[in-house]
Amino acid sequence: MSEFIDLTGQRFGLLTVIKRQQNDKHGTAKWLCKCDCGKTKSVSSSNLLKGHTKSCGCLLKSKISDLADKRFGKLVVIERTKNNSRGDTMWLCKCDCGNESIVTGRSLKSGATKSCGCGSKEALSNGWGSNKTHGMTNTRLYRIWCGIKKRTEPSADERHKRDYYNRGIKMCEEWKSSFKAFYDWAINNGYSDKLTIDRKNNGGNYCPENCRWATNKEQSNNRRSNIMIEFNGKTQNLTQWCVELNLEYEIIRERIKRYGWSAERALTTPIK
Repeated sequence: MSEFIDLTGQRFGLLTVIKRQQNDKHGTAKWLCKCDCGKTKSVSSSNLLKGHTKSCGCLLKSKISDLADKRFGKLVVIERTKNNSRGDTMWLCKCDCGNESIVTGRSLKSGATKSCGCGSKEALSNGWGSNKTHGMTNTRLYRIWCGIKKRTEPSADERHKRDYYNRGIKMCEEWKSSFKAFYDWAINNGYSDKLTIDRKNNGGNYCPENCRWATNKEQSNNRRSNIMIEFNGKTQNLTQWCVELNLEYEIIRERIKRYGWSAERALTTPIK
């Protein structure tokens, strides 16, 4: 008879063992496990110990790659952690310098994040914030930082001055005075070359609390020119309502903007 091994508290892939369960009809030991995605799953001892089962099934369903033990630049992935507020898959990594950091899977696989930030610290000691070059002048992230600074200054061209400075929209002092601060925030919050910076509150400043990295579709849904409508306890722009309710945008817009209909009447009256 093989020696009993208590797996309680041990981790296997994305699964953490919670407690022992009753053996199945074949006498196989079963364990209740909790996956990093939040779901629970009953798994046999052999499947856990042999590495046959590493999640509740979410890796297969969502096609999330298991990045554990893989290397990305100076980072080696330790394990998956909870998703961030945007639903991005997050991974705990250990850097060659010894520090640990949590990074999105997208940033790791795209190459946007290759260290815990120690490279930035080294660059800082070599001249970030001084007249020396930090070696990132030709990067997309640096151009984004410069663009925000330029359009929020009083010296901006008339269009940008009207849309930003005259509306009181500024770049926070933390970012304005340090590209490194902006760089660190961007990398730790899911930056990708396929995303653009977006302000959650369109009338608010460029600062960590009010910014996110968004797709073009997400950003277009947040434009201040959009018609925002509250209906059935939910607020979203007119385009989103028309997509959700399968309505013709121009007709609904005319009802609201030209004829002054209420949102409920405009959205619920059949189109003849």
